[in-house]
Amino acid sequence: MIKKIILSCVATLSLLQAQTLRQSVEVVLDTNPIVLERLSNFRETSKDLSIARAEYLPTLDLVSSLGYEATDNENSNILAKDTSLTYYENSLTLMLNLFDGFSTNRKVDYQKARIVAAAYNFIEKANDTAFETTRRYIEVIKQRELLGTAKENVSINEEIFAKVKELYNAGLTTKSEMRKIESSLFLARSNLVVQENNTIDAVFNFKKNYGERIDLDTLEIPSFNVLLPKTLNEATAYAVRNNPSIMVSQYNIKSSQHLKRQKEKNYYPKIDAMVQQNLDKNTYGLEDERNRFRAGLVLTYNLYRGGADADTVSKAVSTIYRDVQTKNELQRQIIEGLELSWSAYTMIEKQLIELLRYRDFSIETLDLYKEEYDIGRRTLLDLLSAQNDLINAKSQIIRANYDSLFAKYRILDSMGLLVAGIMGNDYKYMERVGIVGVDAVENEDTLPVNYDNDKDNIPMLTDMCQASAVDSDVLSNGCVNRSSNFSKVKHFGLIQFDRDENNVSSIDALNSVISQLIENNENLSRVLVMAHASSTSDRKNDLNASKSYANMVKNSIVDAGIDDKLIKVVSDGSNAPISSDESLNDRVNIIMYLKQ
Repeated sequence: MIKKIILSCVATLSLLQAQTLRQSVEVVLDTNPIVLERLSNFRETSKDLSIARAEYLPTLDLVSSLGYEATDNENSNILAKDTSLTYYENSLTLMLNLFDGFSTNRKVDYQKARIVAAAYNFIEKANDTAFETTRRYIEVIKQRELLGTAKENVSINEEIFAKVKELYNAGLTTKSEMRKIESSLFLARSNLVVQENNTIDAVFNFKKNYGERIDLDTLEIPSFNVLLPKTLNEATAYAVRNNPSIMVSQYNIKSSQHLKRQKEKNYYPKIDAMVQQNLDKNTYGLEDERNRFRAGLVLTYNLYRGGADADTVSKAVSTIYRDVQTKNELQRQIIEGLELSWSAYTMIEKQLIELLRYRDFSIETLDLYKEEYDIGRRTLLDLLSAQNDLINAKSQIIRANYDSLFAKYRILDSMGLLVAGIMGNDYKYMERVGIVGVDAVENEDTLPVNYDNDKDNIPMLTDMCQASAVDSDVLSNGCVNRSSNFSKVKHFGLIQFDRDENNVSSIDALNSVISQLIENNENLSRVLVMAHASSTSDRKNDLNASKSYANMVKNSIVDAGIDDKLIKVVSDGSNAPISSDESLNDRVNIIMYLKQ
């Protein structure tokens, strides 16, 4: 019963516009945590280049100390035997490296290669995530059509059952035939339940990648408009040069080569230019003030380190070999995957030709058997067999069609063209890491970290749908309202609190919410007050703070004339932060539910 309710909610409520594969992939590329993690990794890696280039520039250091110094001068005939003085030392040193065994140049080259590898790693994960989204999207549509076939099978069995029952009641057929059609009908209904469950599973699996529940009927069948290579050899030649995983491996090899050269710096001396100004007083037992200036060259050259330098270079060489073998294994996997996909694509196309003939003859056979059964020339077993052939043919065609479609996308994925094939000429996701001939879009990660990716005021910890469309009606679990119980679900801006003062810090925001509640008072179904507190070492105190916030807001709403029975309060303590800035976690989120 629960499955039927879920399936009905998914399949019959069309609250959203038609959704395409391109739209789905676009949402995933903007919101999926795996893709966003790789984007942050790229930005993190990019900073290493600036850090490496900083070694071209001089360093300026100020060292200052102040304290008490006692000196024993027993062996001196000039100084007092014992002195105790308050001293200070100050030095300002400017250092500029002139030669470091080419280390800085090679470190810069190493970081450049790492950045490109990180960029392609982002593209790799974007393609992988888009591939998984495509697979699950196609699976949902396939299961949706198989569900239609299962329903058709039940309808056909019910139609035959009605005819046989009529004949049985008239004494024109046997009880065994009656029981046979009954068993066939129950089997069809059982298969329908199984298919309903498969469809629900496919919808839930798609949600994992997409981040939001979908309406089954809104998904459009993908239209594959990409011209594939004419031969497997052409596809393979392109894949081994352009697959993002191969590109990551190639630049990993380059970075390892640069790192090996950088490790050779220890074979060379290091030369620095130094300019230093010192100002000291009362040091070394001398009660005086000294002002000293120095400028010169500093040479540092290690003569012996126990063979560590040679081993470090040898280790770097082994790293290069490791990266090369990793690339070789990846290349084998890509070629194998492409060959399997190409084989599936070509074989399924041939299979479809035969399946379509099978279906056409099955339709004709079933129509003829129905006519012959009505005049007594065919048995019920013949009729059911013909019907099963037709349903089987339709089911196999559905599976083959979508398997063929998915095989084409698998070919694009192996070639590194999946996202491009789906998104067309929209390369904005590649522009984030500067792959399309332009510099990466400057969009640095900043603090505080927002724990509400889709900006629906529901923190990720409790948000069951983390990719809700902006300004959509979402429930307290973060998912879009698909319930027939409410015509609208309205979220308001967060009401911030000052924990030290234990009062509302955004009183205007609270008054605005109360005004809107009053305007909709007649249609109110429920008002949900969700309170949260910043985190301290005392969890019990955090819970009490959130309860205090909730009660203050509830009392203000009741004082404005809203029925107390309509207000539900939830106090989460500090369990659901919405930001890494703790001051922003002292908040109340108010959700208004309106009647249908």
